[in-house]
Amino acid sequence: MRSQPTVFMKSIFTTKEIDKLLHHSSPQKVKDPILNRLHIYIYIAIHTGMRISEILNLTIDDFLLNNPTVTITNKGKTRIVPIKIIATKCREYYYHQYHQSPHPSSSSSSSRYIFQGIVIRTINRNLQQLCKDLKIQRPGLKISSHNFRHYFAKRAVQSGMEKLTLQNILGHSNLNTLSVYYNETPQELEAAMAKMFSPSSQKGEEVKKVSHKKRGSKPGVKRGKYNKPLRDLLLLSRALQEKEKENKELLQRLSTLTK
Repeated sequence: MRSQPTVFMKSIFTTKEIDKLLHHSSPQKVKDPILNRLHIYIYIAIHTGMRISEILNLTIDDFLLNNPTVTITNKGKTRIVPIKIIATKCREYYYHQYHQSPHPSSSSSSSRYIFQGIVIRTINRNLQQLCKDLKIQRPGLKISSHNFRHYFAKRAVQSGMEKLTLQNILGHSNLNTLSVYYNETPQELEAAMAKMFSPSSQKGEEVKKVSHKKRGSKPGVKRGKYNKPLRDLLLLSRALQEKEKENKELLQRLSTLTK
């Protein structure tokens, strides 16, 4: 049975915890191949939402020619995932980690992987050790490589991403799977209500009303009792009526003269 939304959301890394993990595994801070490998894994995961098995199957060829997306196949299903934001960092990591040129003819196919000779268990073990060293441990937190996929989904929802877009990126076959990310905490509900009735929000509505008032009671209709086509038609009708009245008077005069 799925956990309650609030409990589930508490099991996901916070942005502060993610920043701490990235900082203490960054090549700029430590020259440790294991930590640096974990750093690039976390970076890819939180920016793409890919599963760990999908990330471990990435090759340097996926990041050549400035490809903005990568095609992911999982369980017989294919989807497109944007990778432009991580491309430069992945190319740099590949070159510095393996001291190899990313050119296809310079290495064998087995050495084209971004993560060479690495299995899921290794990534999880390294992550658990780093969390322990950094004292990133709290009730409900699930320290797992899959947690970064949940983090990506949570941030996507918070940024306003549409459900169908998120479903396509994550590769979920059932849209209801995403519902857990859309269940806000009481604090988030309160913040949303406060934003809705904030002075800036109400000011925006007033600007819209004033804008419509300047253009007329209805957008696209000019001020006045009638719009221009209808006014012209009424004027023409009146002119015809006046002309008809004049014609009747002339006929009456002619009739009188002939008697």
